[in-house]
Amino acid sequence: MRGFTIVISRSSDGDVDRRTFEDEVLEGLDGRADVLVVPSVYWMTDDDPGLLALRAVTDDIVYVSWLHARPAYWLLRARGVEGESADEVTCDCEGGETCPRTLRTFAFGAFDSSTACAETLLETVGEAPAARLRRFEHDVSPRWYPVVDYSVCAGCAQCHDFCLFGVYALDEWNRPLATDPDKCKPGCPACARICPEGAIMFPQYTADEGIAGAPGKRPENAPIDAAAFFAKSKEPCPVCGCACDCERSTDGTAPPGMTVCPACGCLCAQPGPCACKGQLTPHEETPGVPAEARPCCGKPRDDLDDLIDALDELDV
Repeated sequence: MRGFTIVISRSSDGDVDRRTFEDEVLEGLDGRADVLVVPSVYWMTDDDPGLLALRAVTDDIVYVSWLHARPAYWLLRARGVEGESADEVTCDCEGGETCPRTLRTFAFGAFDSSTACAETLLETVGEAPAARLRRFEHDVSPRWYPVVDYSVCAGCAQCHDFCLFGVYALDEWNRPLATDPDKCKPGCPACARICPEGAIMFPQYTADEGIAGAPGKRPENAPIDAAAFFAKSKEPCPVCGCACDCERSTDGTAPPGMTVCPACGCLCAQPGPCACKGQLTPHEETPGVPAEARPCCGKPRDDLDDLIDALDELDV
């Protein structure tokens, strides 16, 4: 029968209160369970000894960290620690049959006290035949990258098409893989905001619990800050194609008669995709777009627009 290993993923941000809480949990587990202590799994690199030790565990894993439980589970999977969510595995195996390996994830922050945390972990693993404590504790450098919940990912690839930094590649099922995580812009959660299924999480994001993967939460319905991500890149929005310096919604809503891009917040008077699609400057001629659809953001053409067009035709 497979046993359990309790994995303590320690805070690596220097927070004294968190370290004290972790130390108290470890005291409660001392001599009563098989325990592996590692630095922040989110921050460790692929060749980190702590991550290699975690990948080598063959027991069922009970994992506790300062991340919410859902992103913690998918983080483990992304970092090469395979296993099924304990909530989804039902098994009535008998004899020599082998059950799927399970990963059970807990958040330190969900407990009122370190004692309650330690007792819950011990109740989950049951009696340990041979208790031991292994420590891999060393400094790790901060990192920032997305974690994808593949149980809800629809394979729409909007995150892949949207990302300006080349973080994602697509697998054979059109699902996004963070193949270049360290290209991600620190603090940027933009792809999480445009995901229609709420599948993308940034576990350390503090401004939106939905983006951090908190239970029962979804990212707030607000477009990204277009000025921050498009103005410098000079690239059009990969969702609506707008590259104009146009009026943008900041709360995801549009005035009557206009539409709003869910990614960049561009407002447009035309139904469907932004009427500015393909333009590099406001009101520039767009092949295939009728003249009446050229004005962006619902700004009607006026005599000045006609005069400018007439001057362009004179080529003086």
